[in-house]
Amino acid sequence: MASHMKESEAKRTHRDINRYHCPPFFEARVCGATLIEEQAKVEDISIRGLSIRTCCEFSPGSDVEIELKSNYLHPVKLQARVRWVAPVEGSGSSRLVGCSIRKVGVIEWFRYMRVLSHLKKELW
Repeated sequence: MASHMKESEAKRTHRDINRYHCPPFFEARVCGATLIEEQAKVEDISIRGLSIRTCCEFSPGSDVEIELKSNYLHPVKLQARVRWVAPVEGSGSSRLVGCSIRKVGVIEWFRYMRVLSHLKKELW
């Protein structure tokens, strides 16, 4: 079967077999009343909330603003509430913090849903 693509043409990125090898890397900027974490790592994400790994000591019940960042989508700003904080793991200073989304604008909601659909496409 002959290929319709010339040898000099590069494959489009979304057709590259190695593209989905690793899950995407997400960071978040998390701002609380007195705490700011510039590069929290997003561990889990769902339609209702997300969990982040951070060195800051956020308290359950506190309100935070989360700016979700990735290399391939526009940043998404969410208002969230800290639901739980896991103890510090091992000798490190990072902890896992679970947040539920409580307020988001229409445009931000569509961006957030795009993030979720992109994740689903890459991980499933």
